[in-house]
Amino acid sequence: MIDWGCPSSWRLPHLLWVLLAIPSGARAELPCCDSDDCGLPRFPLPRPFVETELQGATGRELASFYADLARTAAGQGKTRIAFFGDSHTATDRLPGRLRENLQGHFGHAGAGLVMPGKPRSWYRHELAVVGDVSGWRIISPPRRAPEEPLRVGISGFALSTRWRKPLLVRFGRFRAGQEHTHAGRFEVHFLKQPGGGGLRAKLDGKQVGVVSTQAETMAFGRHAFTAQEGLHRLSLSGMADGEVTVFGVVGEREQSGVIVDTLGNVGARVREQLFWDAAIYDAQLSARRPNLVVLAYGTNEAMDAKQPLAEYEAELHDVVGRIRHAVPNAACLLVGPTDHPERFVNRWGRRYRDRPRTAQIIAAQRRVARHHGCATFDLVHVTGGPMSMRRLVKHRRHYGAPDHVHFTRAGYRALGDALSGALIRGYGRWLETACSALPGTPAGAQSP
Repeated sequence: MIDWGCPSSWRLPHLLWVLLAIPSGARAELPCCDSDDCGLPRFPLPRPFVETELQGATGRELASFYADLARTAAGQGKTRIAFFGDSHTATDRLPGRLRENLQGHFGHAGAGLVMPGKPRSWYRHELAVVGDVSGWRIISPPRRAPEEPLRVGISGFALSTRWRKPLLVRFGRFRAGQEHTHAGRFEVHFLKQPGGGGLRAKLDGKQVGVVSTQAETMAFGRHAFTAQEGLHRLSLSGMADGEVTVFGVVGEREQSGVIVDTLGNVGARVREQLFWDAAIYDAQLSARRPNLVVLAYGTNEAMDAKQPLAEYEAELHDVVGRIRHAVPNAACLLVGPTDHPERFVNRWGRRYRDRPRTAQIIAAQRRVARHHGCATFDLVHVTGGPMSMRRLVKHRRHYGAPDHVHFTRAGYRALGDALSGALIRGYGRWLETACSALPGTPAGAQSP
């Protein structure tokens, strides 16, 4: 176990950090090899995107995550990523591409955590089809601090009802050759509460459980069940005997592989996580057991010119601290804002100029990352530096959206490839170091 809270431990030699991240029983299972790339995938980027390395990833920041990937590569369990963020995350385009790339190499373990109904019209998931929320009340975080903590899940949403109107989600794709998108292990995440009603779960039209959400105090609850792996439709409905509140559903496979939970909201700021009920947040995040937590915020904060930078940095400190408290053994990665030039009008018409606060946000994120032992990833560098969004919007393949904030599907695909490539290259370097550090294993030799 790595002690994240002790800065003095950061001065341990690099090889010792690598070995500490690997349980002694798993060291013989490292997928060592005698080739330069160990068969790891490559994700070439289209011009004008730039291959970018993780910052601060010296081996200690992401050592535990890379060790988890090595165990997964050896068929010894799942590696889970909790991917928080703003609109770049919310539609599952960027994290969905990361999921596709990592699952393609380390194994397809399923969709992960999904909302069972669309909390917003833009909500989507690459490996699940989600129905509407008619008859359910949507609970979502406000932009200002509420009087009381919001009882929402780690997705930032909750769905609540007193009626029998069902929510419906389908795990898997119908197309041939898409069996890896199926699921056989399920969970329902909900709120235990005084006066809570019954929650009925059906799989493919057959009842698999009625869960009572009644409890003396508010708390996180979950109900798990399994089925033969395949294409499944999961529906949830109240029993009209009290309020039921749902935080999400999980669809996974039994086999080893990678899970990426997409946890984004359009227009989100990182401070909104501080509005969520801490006990529910800790319990649900801990239940998902992430090996890596990604915080991909900053684009919206770069537009909040009236917020003092010190205030933003303090809020980010608090959020990362909350994550460290909930999942102390998880690695963390801060993904920075994208380029978003300011628009202004002069006598020649509408013009664009660099937004200085974007660089300030990136600098603040790096300071917080150093304090908490996290790695960082610079999306402005990936797209070509300041003012690069202008080129992406004008590009013949239209990587950037006309609002100069968001990206097209092709643009998000490139961003996902850039992040995937950075993580895989970091993993390859870690693997090379780990294999050479094994007692009795010559550098470049195959591990037994």
